[in-house]
Amino acid sequence: LPRPFLHRNRTFLGQSVPRRTRDVVRTLEADEMVLTVQDVKSVLVGPQSARFKAEIHFNPQLLSDKYLAAHNNLREVHKTCRAVETEEDAKRLFERSAVFLLATLSIEVDRLEHIVRTAYPEFKYIDLEVL
Repeated sequence: LPRPFLHRNRTFLGQSVPRRTRDVVRTLEADEMVLTVQDVKSVLVGPQSARFKAEIHFNPQLLSDKYLAAHNNLREVHKTCRAVETEEDAKRLFERSAVFLLATLSIEVDRLEHIVRTAYPEFKYIDLEVL
């Protein structure tokens, strides 16, 4: 290719996006729900678009607090715990709580992806995985 062409087009597909990637990581780490951001990868997939992938270790205490604060769930959980009389009751309570906590976690992943997408619109593809 002619030399001027190479100098004008220094961004190549498949190239990492280091500066903006560090900014995204700092944004995620600043969120109180996030304990750590690990295994971070970013790559250009088009002239104006990039992909960002990271593993997120969420704060389990804050996640539980968020679930319990929603719709006055603490009162309902307390009531349900008091009604546990058998191992089968305990199993049902545990399964129900797990479903709701996973839903809360999913909402948090979506919230963080939205934050990244809004602040860094060049990252069109965002993959946040839960540790």
